[in-house]
Amino acid sequence: MGTLEKSKKSSLKNLMGSNLRVTSNLNDKDDQSEEGNVTASSVHSYDENEFDRYNKNLEQNIAVSQQVVELIPISPHHHTSSHHFKKKKKGIFLSKKLQNHNHPPPTLSRKPSLSTFASLQNLSGDSNGSNNGFHRTLSIQDFHVHRHTVENSQHCFHSEESEEMEVFEMYDKLLQNNIEYVQEKLELDPNFFLKHKETQKPNYLLIGCSDSRVPPDQMLKTPPGELFIHRNVANLVVNTDLNLMAVLQYAVEVLKVKHVIVMGHSRCGGVKASLENCYHGLIDKWLRNIKDVQRLHKDELDKIKNFDKKWERLIELNVIEQSLNICKTSIIQRAWQKGQAIHVHGWVCDIETGLIKDLEIEETLWQPIENIYKIEFSEKELE
Repeated sequence: MGTLEKSKKSSLKNLMGSNLRVTSNLNDKDDQSEEGNVTASSVHSYDENEFDRYNKNLEQNIAVSQQVVELIPISPHHHTSSHHFKKKKKGIFLSKKLQNHNHPPPTLSRKPSLSTFASLQNLSGDSNGSNNGFHRTLSIQDFHVHRHTVENSQHCFHSEESEEMEVFEMYDKLLQNNIEYVQEKLELDPNFFLKHKETQKPNYLLIGCSDSRVPPDQMLKTPPGELFIHRNVANLVVNTDLNLMAVLQYAVEVLKVKHVIVMGHSRCGGVKASLENCYHGLIDKWLRNIKDVQRLHKDELDKIKNFDKKWERLIELNVIEQSLNICKTSIIQRAWQKGQAIHVHGWVCDIETGLIKDLEIEETLWQPIENIYKIEFSEKELE
């Protein structure tokens, strides 16, 4: 095995290892007992050096936080007047003029530091906030989030006022969370967002289910720019789905990802619905792809009498078939014939434990059927 191939396999192992670390940390907090802790390390064995390497990579991605210099407190009447604030740090002046506002800015959990202001100024250009001759200074205080009230939103109501305002409060909370997220990231690394503005270089394309209980980037502890993600109901790979095929082509041919992963999960509602013989509406056309998986594995599934166990096995079989569908595509096969180091994987995440199981698709399941689906490309087609 070449050095490059070893490197790619190591990167995937690091990704799997990070999932185990996330789960282990959660178990350490929640599963205390007299006998001791039951953690992910007791379920799967991985080299501790892999975890050390993963942690080192994360440390490289998070710059040392700048010294926090608090800003002069803003007048509570800032929305009706203008103020200049200047604070000198290492010979650099940061200037801020608050413009008139119709509404006060959203309340933050804590004041932004000077490093936060510096980073937000850089979004508009150089350290003086200039960009092609246009001066613009941006701060979290300036950033106005629209707040829904009865007065400004009643024309949007479709139900009772109290219910509508509760719904809008949920929505407003998301945007408030975004501001707090930006503030927290910039305090750790003033260039956190700037370093991703030009391009992305993800190593992984992950095709997952739309289920809200399975957030891939959180479960794998990947920073922004590492995972290229496509999601749909029951993580299907359908060769007539132009949306998914466009994502696959872009990921493989332009972004040059090293791994394509199909990730299913336990208790998948789409797979469960495919086991039923009732009418679900439009989605039945989509679920028919899973029924085709049932047909291919009918003999095995018919032997399983317990519904939950049959459901669990069909989830795995569905991931297997969708992963093999990736291997069948001309996009992947052309990349392989060009000598591109890219690999296909199938995962199942257990929602109850958070752990991910690798079904070893390319290693064990593709090779026996490869000759059936193999495409030969001419030299011109490989250009």
